[in-house]
Amino acid sequence: MPALRSTPVRAVLTALLAALVLTCPGPMPPAGAGSRAAPRTADVHVSPSGRDADDGTAARPVRTLTRARDLAREKAAHYGSAHYSGDITVHLAPGTYRTTGPLVLDGRDSGPAGHRVVWQGAGAGSTLISGGRRVEGWRQVSGRPGLWSAPAPQGLTDTRQLYVDGVRAQRARGEVPVGLTMTATGYTATADSVARWRRPSDAEFVYTGGEELWNAERDGLGQWTEPRCRIASARGTAITMVQPCWDNSTRRVEFPDRPGRTVNMVGPGRLTNGGRPSYVENAYELLDQPGEWYLDRSAHTVYYLPREGATSYTFTVAAVTAAGAGPAATVTATTAAGQDAGPPSSGGAR
Repeated sequence: MPALRSTPVRAVLTALLAALVLTCPGPMPPAGAGSRAAPRTADVHVSPSGRDADDGTAARPVRTLTRARDLAREKAAHYGSAHYSGDITVHLAPGTYRTTGPLVLDGRDSGPAGHRVVWQGAGAGSTLISGGRRVEGWRQVSGRPGLWSAPAPQGLTDTRQLYVDGVRAQRARGEVPVGLTMTATGYTATADSVARWRRPSDAEFVYTGGEELWNAERDGLGQWTEPRCRIASARGTAITMVQPCWDNSTRRVEFPDRPGRTVNMVGPGRLTNGGRPSYVENAYELLDQPGEWYLDRSAHTVYYLPREGATSYTFTVAAVTAAGAGPAATVTATTAAGQDAGPPSSGGAR
């Protein structure tokens, strides 16, 4: 009969404990915890190559700012029930986002639960928001070597800004070619030179403000000001200025006991220095320096005199409303209008 082998008690207990460790479940979760979703971010992704029909995730970005705004609003409205966490961030991928109007934000675009709604560029490239439209039909102006013109796009009625390669270009400008004496409606000129301009009503008188202590002359309505008034008409030597700009610059309400001081405490009661403009802008006859431009409002035509040596450039016209109330749109185009270059391109909108 074979000998019996005894198993140590310690070995048995060790085996039993190992079995318990392997078979016993872990701590039980509290009631209802299994139905609670993990927190998630509420980010929205936008790309110039996206589609507004997509959901705005990083893999499926939307295309327009308005669609991104609407998605952010939806996430803000359901922030708690959707178990979002952190700020709502709208990521704009590098590129140009074109819009035909302003991006309107209101109370719905405020961050929920103490968080923010953040709009920010994403990636290493630049992000540009533009209301650009293409300017087409560039051609050289007959009789003006180096000067180019193109029809202004529909809706462009007035503007003071044109950017060439990202730098603001100089609107055609120069000194007023005649002596001026102020009248109730404008000026009497010493000659009819302005009246013989192609479009006198396109021209704008500019009155730069200055500080007497530092400047030899002081025009306009004092320091920190730069009034601008357009010419309404010029007939013979009579120059009539646009209203209400003229009255707002020459008939301001003054304190009865402080002559020359306006009630709103901003500048004098009327244009200083006899109302003499510092210079005049936006006349075809002043378009004489490389890099200058002019908008013929009546003919709806943009003129540009290229910089010397330039053969190609991209320019943007920032338009304003007819009343000059503020930005309405931008106009964009690419040209190749060097002094000896071929015709400008009608494409290449930036």
